[in-house]
Amino acid sequence: MSSGVLAARGVHFGYGRNEVLSGVDVELRPGELVALLGPNGSGKSTLLRLLLGFRTPKPGIISLGDTPIGSLDRRTIAQQLAFVGQQERFDFDFTVHQVVSMGRNPHLGRFRAMGAVDRTSVDNAMRRTDVYALRTRPLGQLSGGERRRVLLARAFAQQSPLLLLDEPTANLDPLHAHRVLSLVREQVNSGSGALVALHDLSLTLRYCDRAIVLDQGHVAADGKPHDILTPALLASVYGVQATMFQGEDQTPLLNIQGPLQTPQA
Repeated sequence: MSSGVLAARGVHFGYGRNEVLSGVDVELRPGELVALLGPNGSGKSTLLRLLLGFRTPKPGIISLGDTPIGSLDRRTIAQQLAFVGQQERFDFDFTVHQVVSMGRNPHLGRFRAMGAVDRTSVDNAMRRTDVYALRTRPLGQLSGGERRRVLLARAFAQQSPLLLLDEPTANLDPLHAHRVLSLVREQVNSGSGALVALHDLSLTLRYCDRAIVLDQGHVAADGKPHDILTPALLASVYGVQATMFQGEDQTPLLNIQGPLQTPQA
């Protein structure tokens, strides 16, 4: 299997008669941070699960390198793709160190204990995400922002070339949301690729190289965020009035004024 590109081609998927995705084409490569955008119900989480091989498109194909993902076992997929979900639950109240160490499982044999390389990967991941001091704490005692950084550390310890995240900034305050995206940005700068489902368009403009916008199961736009997040697209996809301006550091910013005004009858 050649690694490098995760791709969806002509992907359709639905639940019963409800088609969630229709003819979706997307790609993720190492070295790019891509935002997956769209209103609630547009198919973002479903697409992530298809890309991870958790579900099978009907029809369409998901490929990892030049290999259909459906022909790969879970361990091989995990060596190439790390995932951070929205609501991850654990059967036991593991410590931070135990959770981050789980990232090494795809690289270990069934009964093989972690070696020096694995322990170094885990320690480095905890230090990079600033959770090393919490390593003996149970996950259930952490704040939301701390917990997200622990799950990121687990993904970093996995050392997979591609990273998929499902709304990692949901319910975080602005400071912790920026911290999470800046950590993902650093990981991408080191050579990884990341596809991140987001609702925060300002974070997209600040941190992401590319954005894919889903609307009612279709790709409405795919390109550089400051090129595609136009007032016209935001009106069409999100139903809001918006203007774009530049911040003091020249970063493009959006001002959402509110819902579109409908003409009075």
